[in-house]
Amino acid sequence: MDFLKSFIFPLKMRRFRNMSILFAIIIFIMATYLAIVPVKYKHSKPDNVIKTNAYLTKDFYDATTDFDYASIKNKNYAIKDASELVADDTTFSSYTINGIVNNTNYKFYIVFDFDNEAFSATDDLYEIYGFEKEKASCVLLFAKGYYELQNTKEETVNEEKKLVYSTIQGSSYRDANLDFASYNDTNEFLDAIAMMLAKLYGAVYVSMFTLTCAFMIIVLPLVLILVMWLVFKKRGSITRFKEYYNIAAISCIIPTLIAFGVAWFWPQIINFYTTAFVVYYLFVIYRINA
Repeated sequence: MDFLKSFIFPLKMRRFRNMSILFAIIIFIMATYLAIVPVKYKHSKPDNVIKTNAYLTKDFYDATTDFDYASIKNKNYAIKDASELVADDTTFSSYTINGIVNNTNYKFYIVFDFDNEAFSATDDLYEIYGFEKEKASCVLLFAKGYYELQNTKEETVNEEKKLVYSTIQGSSYRDANLDFASYNDTNEFLDAIAMMLAKLYGAVYVSMFTLTCAFMIIVLPLVLILVMWLVFKKRGSITRFKEYYNIAAISCIIPTLIAFGVAWFWPQIINFYTTAFVVYYLFVIYRINA
């Protein structure tokens, strides 16, 4: 019991001040991994992503249409080896699919462009391809080469913020395997697109979240530790940088466990992690040096 108290009460944390700094580094790394687990688990399931309508996935999934899918199916479009778009006919083709999503009329513009050049995040695909920009519409671009990752753009249309295009370009195919000829109708095709987008969004989100966690749990505390050491090394009861670093590692355990539990329901908790850690660590150092 006394050992467990040493992870909570500042004065009892002193016992860890001389432990190997390697253990402290491992604690910070494990804390980062622990904070990531809930978000990684949630976003690894496409159904969870679709519920949020990220990248318009729910709109694709919920759409109903009577579009004749044979015009797409007969060209045998496919993403080969999760890396390259192929087809029997590689001439430029575009399709306008009129659908209904929750009683709202949608236009899904599907583009197969085998000769396109790289598009930037600021390019307006509506202008490039001459499509009509409406309140509820989406351009889905399938390109031949290896260009940018998933690219999305939002615009305010009639006071509603809508995603107006999604581009599925070469470098995004690494997580996708699609055989367009295997789908029986357009609704099944749109469902498959939703699943592919959900997997892509999940991978991108987890990558960004991992970087955020690493920055907040490993990098920012390092700056704080350095500042605390410089301020108190001549006036506190602990004087070495190693001691401040080790105490910080122990101090991060409780905030991390709290973040781990809450993140299953509210992933944004990580945004408050640094503040919680700073307050707790300052309190711990104050009590130890008092």
